[in-house]
Amino acid sequence: MNRPHVICHMMTSLDGKIDGDYMNTEEAQSLYLKYVEIQESYNPKAWMCGRVTMEGNFAFGEKVEFKGGITLAVPRTDFIADAHAERYVIAVDPKGKLRWTQNTIPTSFQLKVESHIVVVITEAVADEYLTYLRDLGISYIFGGKDQLDLHEVLRKINTLLGVQEMMLDGGAYLNGTFLNEGLVDELSLLITPTADGDTSTQALFAKPDSLVKQPAARFTLREVRKLESNGIYLNYAINR
Repeated sequence: MNRPHVICHMMTSLDGKIDGDYMNTEEAQSLYLKYVEIQESYNPKAWMCGRVTMEGNFAFGEKVEFKGGITLAVPRTDFIADAHAERYVIAVDPKGKLRWTQNTIPTSFQLKVESHIVVVITEAVADEYLTYLRDLGISYIFGGKDQLDLHEVLRKINTLLGVQEMMLDGGAYLNGTFLNEGLVDELSLLITPTADGDTSTQALFAKPDSLVKQPAARFTLREVRKLESNGIYLNYAINR
């Protein structure tokens, strides 16, 4: 297999939501620390999040518009600023909307290892955005001309970064796209003893309307573990 083993690692409420008011409960906050602990137990070479998740948690740079003005043309070739990082964080941002302040996610985000940022983009992004990433020392790889080919993205993550195992940490549409494309190998799931019934928040998997619907994924249960704060940990392998 010329791609990493992909572990979808998530925390949900009892009603299957990955965000919402339940995250403010004492139980969810306690179990989030366990979520990070379990992720670190895998010691992954890379972890991946979608644009919305990154924007809400890690990408806090000044909002600057890149409109394709006067600038030097930047070739559409992959740029790896740090080929020997201990860990990578992969930010899926096809249109180049994320704004950063540095080229790493520090250990202050309850992670044991600093993660070098690698942005997954399409060739349609502005030259100015590529220059912006280069100036910050942020790596980027191209996943397609106008749309991302996740199979190709994973191949590059494997060959360019040497990643054999990767955590997929949301959000819902990125999880759903990976699942629909047959690219999830393992599900690592913490369930909090909470529910809020909010229909406006995202569930664990959400398939974008643009994708052709595939048959329902089926899983084999490998582990059940009771956690503190009345939480549950489940681990599944996907059936091929």
